[in-house]
Amino acid sequence: MGENEPFRGQFMFYKRWALDPNFSTVVKNAWESGSSSHLGTSLTRIVNCRRAISGWKEQNGSNSLTRITKLREELEEEEEERYPWFTRIAEIKIELAIAYCDEEIFWRQKSREKWLREGDRNTKFFQASVKSTRAKNSLQFLLDEHEREQFSNRDKSEVAVRYFSDLFKTSSPTSFTEIFSDFLPRVTDAMNAGLICDVTLEEVRLAVFSIESEKTPGHDGMTGFFYKKYWEIVKHQLFEDVRRFFRCGKIQDEWNHTYITLIPKISTPRRMTDLRPISLCTVLYKILSKISHLD
Repeated sequence: MGENEPFRGQFMFYKRWALDPNFSTVVKNAWESGSSSHLGTSLTRIVNCRRAISGWKEQNGSNSLTRITKLREELEEEEEERYPWFTRIAEIKIELAIAYCDEEIFWRQKSREKWLREGDRNTKFFQASVKSTRAKNSLQFLLDEHEREQFSNRDKSEVAVRYFSDLFKTSSPTSFTEIFSDFLPRVTDAMNAGLICDVTLEEVRLAVFSIESEKTPGHDGMTGFFYKKYWEIVKHQLFEDVRRFFRCGKIQDEWNHTYITLIPKISTPRRMTDLRPISLCTVLYKILSKISHLD
């Protein structure tokens, strides 16, 4: 892959897969495959699910556009027969309707347009929205601290790293006593008792279902929709991992891995000050954050 070629191939869960009646079995078998292992944490099970889903995609031809092309060709061939098989024609039309619905759901999720009602058939609009967003967020070059244009992905990333390193550098003070000397205590004993009590399964469920389904996922590719749709499958292991965090106070490193995406604040960004960073956290991390807010 060249320096300026965009990254491709990252896994992302698409809600259209859930329309297949057999897909939940794929998720269930993959999630439960780690139950007999001491490494059967949510992270391990997610990796198992991703592998199983990738295999399912290859076997079932989940690409809706390919299915549409193939079905249309089959429909034309059947209709041109001297004695058409009308039962098969009806079946093909049903399969085509499903494939078109899958394609619409796919592009709607990629575009993340929310103002259209569920069921509106506007695949071309969603495609145009995705292309427009990509063009708007593209970054041809960045000016470094010496006002020199940097075009390659590697050089642009170095500009960003230096910028944020300078922005968030610290003098590493050894004591904060003087800083907080005038702060009055706000947490009562009753409040503290509520904060340190064990988390419940209901709190985890409320946190999961408060997360938006189609937000861009973190590095593991799993969206909020996945956890909501398959809550009955994932809830027990997820609950154990969340409870372990609140008991020991240590977060698993992978839960805290975050993608930093730079969003232009103006139409033609040239400097780091023209860009706004956003963090693409995993849903697992968001669950911990949500529960903290619920408390």
